[in-house]
Amino acid sequence: KNQKRIFDFLLKYTSNPEVAMDLTQDTFLSFFKNYQDSDLSPEKSVMLLYTIARNNSINHAKRFSTQKERSFDVDIYGSQS
Repeated sequence: KNQKRIFDFLLKYTSNPEVAMDLTQDTFLSFFKNYQDSDLSPEKSVMLLYTIARNNSINHAKRFSTQKERSFDVDIYGSQS
């Protein structure tokens, strides 16, 4: 249930099903790795999943943006700067 909601949330931000699926997996891995032993209520768990998912999508966008800029520099200048 939550996996589908997180996937849809990430798909909205990434517009790419493969990236959204990867980020969904990363979100749940991070959650279970860091909060597995916590006594969180179901509501707080869902809120935390959305926070992790949002942060993962922001980090992905930053990495993607940096890669595009580097590629652009190579195309224009013929070498990396």
